Amino acid sequence: MDYFCPGTCGSCLSGSFCRDLNPGCTTMRQLCNDMNFMGFMTARCARTCQRCNTTTLSTSVSNTTTSSCTVQCTDTATNCAANIGFCNNSQYFNLMSQKCPATCGRCSNSGISTCMDTNLNCAAWVSNGFCSNTFYSNEQKRQFCRRSCNLY
Repeated sequence: MDYFCPGTCGSCLSGSFCRDLNPGCTTMRQLCNDMNFMGFMTARCARTCQRCNTTTLSTSVSNTTTSSCTVQCTDTATNCAANIGFCNNSQYFNLMSQKCPATCGRCSNSGISTCMDTNLNCAAWVSNGFCSNTFYSNEQKRQFCRRSCNLY
């Protein structure tokens, strides 16, 4: 949905902020619409993924909320074992921590984790029906908008 209607989905960034923050964006272009990497690619590779338009980054960031919740620590990406070498790579540290916490050994022992939205545009997504849309699995909703969709 992001690919076809980035403005409606709230995944656009202001033209003045439209840039790739990761130097390897062009080589990762195929990940722009992969649900496992969409949030990362939108935030780090806006120009390459063509996610630039009118919504400003600062507006989106201010919508992030967190709280404590109990969650099971599992990998959400299917290729974590194959990519274990990226766990401590500075360019992929945050992505691997988010997508492959079990493989990378980043699970807390207490089972208490911070519930937060990993996508900066959850407020817009929620207003467009993301949380109630059956097209998206509960795992996808948890992965991107856990807090906004009340999935903790």
